[in-house]
Amino acid sequence: MERTVKDRSLAMRLQRSLTRAATALFLAAPLAAQSPDLELTCRPEHALPDQRQERPSDVRDHTPFATYYLFDNPQLFEVRVGLMNLGTQPRALPDTWVRSLHLRVWRDGVEMEPDEVRIEPARFLRSSLVFLEAGKPVAHAEFRSNPTGPGPLPLMPYDDSRREEREVKALPSALATYEQAVVLFRLRAPDGGFLPLGLYEVEVTDQASHERCSHRDLVVMRAAQSPLDTVDSYLVRSLALEADGKLEQAAQEMARATEAAPDVLKGWVIRSGLALVRKDLQGQAEAATQLERLLARKAGGNSEEFEGIVQDAREVARNAPELRRKLAAKEGAKP
Repeated sequence: MERTVKDRSLAMRLQRSLTRAATALFLAAPLAAQSPDLELTCRPEHALPDQRQERPSDVRDHTPFATYYLFDNPQLFEVRVGLMNLGTQPRALPDTWVRSLHLRVWRDGVEMEPDEVRIEPARFLRSSLVFLEAGKPVAHAEFRSNPTGPGPLPLMPYDDSRREEREVKALPSALATYEQAVVLFRLRAPDGGFLPLGLYEVEVTDQASHERCSHRDLVVMRAAQSPLDTVDSYLVRSLALEADGKLEQAAQEMARATEAAPDVLKGWVIRSGLALVRKDLQGQAEAATQLERLLARKAGGNSEEFEGIVQDAREVARNAPELRRKLAAKEGAKP
């Protein structure tokens, strides 16, 4: 199944700048003493990045950019490990690469023994950066070295780019420029059941090359402790469903989220984005109207929510009157 990686913000925009895309990937999880042409990246697959104005006390001492929230979703505990070619020419990928990857796991600060956690490959993916000109993929991509950045520069003309990903049965034997081989590791209890809730740290090492991701990722897997936690626990499931193309089920999860925590801006912002993608005018109008009311009530108050969500909420709320007019006109036109 092919998937286009989309921006999760309100507008669902694809990244348009090659430099921004390469830099973001480079900063996300750089290698220690890595080959200049290869980049190893590691992160939890479904967990949410840490974007909170006030961090919970049990994660406050951990690095924010390496903290992720999974909450009460142990069934979605997977770790994505990718190897990207940042050279100008194709690079061979050994068929032993997956077997050379070693994951160490800590729960609540104590390292887990091999017989306490089952770690096994769940899926393989190929991720490619596609360059576009006039909306069509560029047939032959060529590159030159970039002396000032983390990746090579394209020589051919293009006006846009996007990252495309597809699931494969086996990884390729070689990686093209900006192509990434990805393996998703599933973490389970020894009997195949779900791991107990807790604070999990994960470290990944490529034993063949003696390279590793430069930090341990902290996965917060615990019961919700605030209304924002409640929304995020539903959001984790919603995003997993959306990634599988199940938009209706994803929207249902976010509807449950706003029912459980109706005063959290984030839930309504995500509902608005899903309604927009699904062309659900009634859902857009409802979300915008609720955000309009919440923002009026919360004006001047402190918020636990990420500032970017607050900005998105304001943008959606500004459209509320127009969306209500469109909905009224649509309903008035019904026989």
